[in-house]
Amino acid sequence: MRALEEELCLSALEAAMNDVRRLDTELETAAERARMGRELVYRSSETGEVLDRSAGLAEVRMAERVAQILKDNLEDAQEIVEVRRAEYLASRVERRQAEVLLQSERKREEVELARRLQQGVEDWDRARRIRGTRTHSSASADET
Repeated sequence: MRALEEELCLSALEAAMNDVRRLDTELETAAERARMGRELVYRSSETGEVLDRSAGLAEVRMAERVAQILKDNLEDAQEIVEVRRAEYLASRVERRQAEVLLQSERKREEVELARRLQQGVEDWDRARRIRGTRTHSSASADET
């Protein structure tokens, strides 16, 4: 049961980390769009093309807005990763603690079983000796 819980926590952590990677990639794409927009503005200043300049400025503004939204989302996603990581580590610790407890209980049961077996052997040996003494005593009494 604990192993399943740990797997679920690990899956949630991996999903959150994938979101962070996706947002990082989208942020890089937005930065590239802004760079291309600035390049369009620069080229338009050389050619005098007003539409290219307007398009470049619009591209830069849009890319910067998208980048800001992505940065905010990335911060949230990173916080979620930290929460998921803590949950995963906690479930892992719980599973390991449960395993240690189970191993301790098994070991205790093995020791108890070995003690009972030894007690049984000792009881059997004691009973055998007592029977042997009685048989020997009976045989001695019969001889007299």
